Amino acid sequence: MDRRPARSRAIGLGVFLLALLVGLAVNVLQGERTPRGDEIVYDALARRLVATGAFGSPGQQAYRAPLYPLLLSGLYRVFGERVAAGQGAELVLAAIMVWLAYALARRLAGLRAGLLAAAFVMLDSYWWLNLSALMQENLFSVLFSGAVLCLIAGIRGPASSPRTSLFVVVSGLLFGASLLAKFLLVPLFALVCVVPLFSRRGTRLRSLALCAAFTVAALVPLSPWVARNYLVLHEFVPFSTESGRTFYGSHCPEAYSDPSLRGKWCTIDVAFTPEEKAELQALSPAKAERRINRMRWEKGLAEISRHSAGETLMLVAFKWLRFWSPSVFFAASSPLLLAAKVSLLGLNSLIVVAFFLSLLKREFEPWIPALAVAAAMVTVTVFCGLLRFRYALCPVISAYAAAFLCTRFPLVRRRDGGATSAG
Repeated sequence: MDRRPARSRAIGLGVFLLALLVGLAVNVLQGERTPRGDEIVYDALARRLVATGAFGSPGQQAYRAPLYPLLLSGLYRVFGERVAAGQGAELVLAAIMVWLAYALARRLAGLRAGLLAAAFVMLDSYWWLNLSALMQENLFSVLFSGAVLCLIAGIRGPASSPRTSLFVVVSGLLFGASLLAKFLLVPLFALVCVVPLFSRRGTRLRSLALCAAFTVAALVPLSPWVARNYLVLHEFVPFSTESGRTFYGSHCPEAYSDPSLRGKWCTIDVAFTPEEKAELQALSPAKAERRINRMRWEKGLAEISRHSAGETLMLVAFKWLRFWSPSVFFAASSPLLLAAKVSLLGLNSLIVVAFFLSLLKREFEPWIPALAVAAAMVTVTVFCGLLRFRYALCPVISAYAAAFLCTRFPLVRRRDGGATSAG
């Protein structure tokens, strides 16, 4: 009797429990946190949902992605309106991220790769920051990484098996849900359309059918949000009215003139003229919300037009560098901490390099992470380069990096034969 699947599941459970215990210890030591930055916004949206049953407020009815505030509001209803309830959800989501990295790498390259991928995620300093922060990145990461795992399981299955189509549909549903948590990979809808063009001869029809099933399934979770926005704002708003704010903050004059802000998102907002303010005050809150979003886009585009193509390309280069640059979020106040920081920066760089090299191995289905990263880079190019954007893809990047390292540099002979159990 082959005991490897049971052993793999047991190890996967152990990985999840270890990450859960680490997260629990961090939250117990830290105590209930005071929300700050974007956490305040999500906490307020959740409390308003509990109190009124309505999402957003007049003038900001579709300003944020809805799924994370909906999750928080559900927790607040059950456990009371305490930040600790959100912290508990974050540590569970963080542990699931570690397990998903393990499961994905285990499917790609065996047990050692799975364990290495789990370690990579837990050694990411952003993972530690998000063990308690009320932010949407962990939720997005769990949904998207689950979508990747299901997609690989689907396309590697027998062509005629209904289970194959089921995995692809579930993958699409998870991907669509991930967009309701964070609109990072919206460009993936367009990029998926090119997959059948590069399929092997004889498989293009199947590839086209699976891509269509994935796309339609992804639209299902988005449909209620789009319909709700149309009813509330009386206009087609597929995602949010925050895009103009983010776009202008990424291309405001300071983004070009201040070297410390290049590639980042600036908190500086549009300075509306008295005439523009009067125009906005005469509109209803719903119309004003839509108009403000468009004006921010217009002013951001106008700012881009005032600069040369070289300056704009330089700004884009800074965005890409910020997205991929290694970073560790603790101060090196002693030689020991300095050594730890340098080591983690080196590890972070190794993971990125190994991830890109993994895209050259056809047996890993490299087009899946390649399309995801390409979609993220389109978003980064249009908006800004934030490290938390890359952190949202952490389990997938870590899994592919670990799979490459374990196949390229095997320390011991694999006895599990690269089993395909998801753990």
